[in-house]
Parts: sequence; C-alpha cells; structure tokens
Amino acid sequence: MKVRAGDRIPALIGWEYNWTPAEIPGLDVVATSPLTPRNTQWAKDQRHHGVVYPCPKGNWVFNAGTIWWSEGLSCPPGHIPARVGDMAGTFGVNPTVQRITSNVLNRMIKDSPRP
Repeated sequence: MKVRAGDRIPALIGWEYNWTPAEIPGLDVVATSPLTPRNTQWAKDQRHHGVVYPCPKGNWVFNAGTIWWSEGLSCPPGHIPARVGDMAGTFGVNPTVQRITSNVLNRMIKDSPRP
C-alpha cells in the first residue's frame, strides 16, 4: 500500500498532538489534518502535524504528532486501547502506520552517520 497526499488514517489523532510546527530550516511537515470536532474556544481551527527533521550532525527526528501513533503499531497481550470518554478511540493495529514507521526507521538507519 502506498500512502498518497490526501489519504487518511482514521482514529489516529488522540488527545495530545502537535499543533503548529516550529519554523526550523529543514523541518518537513509530512502529515497534516484538521481536528474535528473542535468546538472549544482554545481548540478552534487547530490542525495536527507530523514532522521529520534531519539534524545537523546526521541524526533524525520523527514526530508523528500524536499520542496514539503507538496504538497503530501493536497490541500486546493485556493492552487496553486508548479512549477519550465514550466519544473516540483508536482502531488498533494499522498496517499503514506499521509501514510508515518501518520506512522512517530504515531511512534513519541508512542516512545516519556510522562511528
């Protein structure tokens, strides 16, 4: 499966997420999404952002921008999936999230400096 611009991964943005990314040269926004429903005064018009940043010394930062990213990776025995009251929750393991994570880690390994 190839993820394309405009594709969505449902039930992935939890109650903690990245909002406006820092303006750092080289930082790349790799995912963005409106947050709905957001009816509170402090949360109007907010968007989620996932970012990748290649650091000056060759190391990398990947921030999925959501506390629920790990929910898409695995469901070990005894794990209780995240929920927000009676409203929302994750859908559990997601092959797209697993593939994105694998691709990011493989790219970091490939491009990171060796001692």
